[in-house]
Amino acid sequence: MSSFNRLSRRVILGAAAVALLAVTGCTNVRPLYGSGGADPTTGGDLAAIAFASMSDRVGQRLRNELIRLITPSGEVVAPDYRMTLQMKLSESDVLTRTDSDVDRKSLSLSVSYKILDANTEEEVFAGHAFGDVSYNRVTSEYANIRARRDAENRAANIVAEQIRSTVAARLAS
Repeated sequence: MSSFNRLSRRVILGAAAVALLAVTGCTNVRPLYGSGGADPTTGGDLAAIAFASMSDRVGQRLRNELIRLITPSGEVVAPDYRMTLQMKLSESDVLTRTDSDVDRKSLSLSVSYKILDANTEEEVFAGHAFGDVSYNRVTSEYANIRARRDAENRAANIVAEQIRSTVAARLAS
């Protein structure tokens, strides 16, 4: 009986291995960020996006982070797509003491973006991303300025990551 169990176990494992190989050969998996060809650093359509300039510091930080994430080799000379960004930055008190001093603030960055065809200016798709961060307030005014700036940078980084992921998925399909 023992030899029969070993034999049946081998047959089952062999059949499972053959079935697994058959299924993996049928998938249509492509890399999300690479082109799938000889040069995986190009990123296909993702690397062919130009970004509109922004007027304020947070917008410029967001734009620079998107360039770093989406087109790491620099801005595109002849883009296939153009991205426009509209952002809204808001701040609210989170923790207020009884003497009306604020100890913690929350910062929200909300960005609406559009991907346009560079030649026809037709909208390819649009999306929305947001980032919520908080920061502490202390008695030093300089520390408060730096804490707010750091919070703005963190919010811009969060939003840039969301936009990159969404745009990569949409252009890959």
